[in-house]
Amino acid sequence: MRTRTLRRIAVVGAVGIALAAPLLTTASARAASGCRSGNPLANVWSPGRLKVLSNCKTVSGTIVASDVQADGDGHYYLRVDKQYAGMLNKANKAVHGGTLILEIVPADQPGCIKGHKVKDGVCTGAHLARPKIGQHVTVTGPNVWDSFHGWNEIHPVWAIH
Repeated sequence: MRTRTLRRIAVVGAVGIALAAPLLTTASARAASGCRSGNPLANVWSPGRLKVLSNCKTVSGTIVASDVQADGDGHYYLRVDKQYAGMLNKANKAVHGGTLILEIVPADQPGCIKGHKVKDGVCTGAHLARPKIGQHVTVTGPNVWDSFHGWNEIHPVWAIH
């Protein structure tokens, strides 16, 4: 009887580990890629205007311009590498010269203190570096459509390399 119980425990434990392994691997892969769990629009001003096209997308290209918006977001205009051209819509092409808008929100900018309130959210402690014009970068974050403007964006940027 005791041997049979131990075998059942061993089988149940092995099945549990087998079922949990892909979940742990997926969580580790998301963290390593720069993806975040939870609400993809956390710390974003007026998130209702954004439609999430992909919870987590990585794209690369060259920064061609930048500015700072009234909400404190850093806007960066990315001339995407050829393989990412499909991320641009008509508004990206017509209004922004074929660039994808990247937005680094105050919660992820350098200088805030993790866990402290910032404009439209709470500091994550990410302290994302501000890319320079001419710099080739790879960024990760939610791919969204901005219904106020009609263009696609990575907003907020979660990782930049």
